[in-house]
Amino acid sequence: MGIMFMLINGTIGKAGMDLLWTVENCFSMFTTQSNAMVSILFIMLFLYRDKEKPAFLQAHVKGAVTLYITVTGIIFNLFLRNLIHPQGVDVYSNLILHYIMPAAAIADWIFGYNKGDFRWKYALYWLSYPVTYLIFTLIRGRFTTFYPYPFINAANLGYLGVIRNSILLSIFFILLGMIYIIINKVTVKIIYEKSTESKAMM
Repeated sequence: MGIMFMLINGTIGKAGMDLLWTVENCFSMFTTQSNAMVSILFIMLFLYRDKEKPAFLQAHVKGAVTLYITVTGIIFNLFLRNLIHPQGVDVYSNLILHYIMPAAAIADWIFGYNKGDFRWKYALYWLSYPVTYLIFTLIRGRFTTFYPYPFINAANLGYLGVIRNSILLSIFFILLGMIYIIINKVTVKIIYEKSTESKAMM
């Protein structure tokens, strides 16, 4: 829904290459991609709620998507919120993309049952998508001069500046991923203990 609002407002009055360029830039943003992941994940989890879940819906995939949308919300509120001034439809788009969707994913991770044997190395595995996104963005930006975020804008910061910021972001991704792994381990332990107690009382 938030992506739809953003596209509608951004493409009004545009046609041809301008329209294509706007849509392409929209989907080149980490915000758009992470929100799309969450939307697809929630829809698929609903469709498979009473069925055996396929590999792409396993808990570690859900962990990765939750991590990405959480970073989207945190980075926006820490560094980007004061740089934009949404008006009209963009107000609703901003609310959904940067507040509602991250909050929903975080709540689902904390209060939902994320069954799975989570290992610490997953925090490193989950870094593969952000790194791939960074490489793609830098290559694309080299040819288009469009960089979706100021902290990875090689035209302004230079590649050394982007590398520095990317290292800091990578550390943040890993630490936050480890926090989610801890939450999962604690949740699974509590559920297991309650299940054991219930069986003992029968």
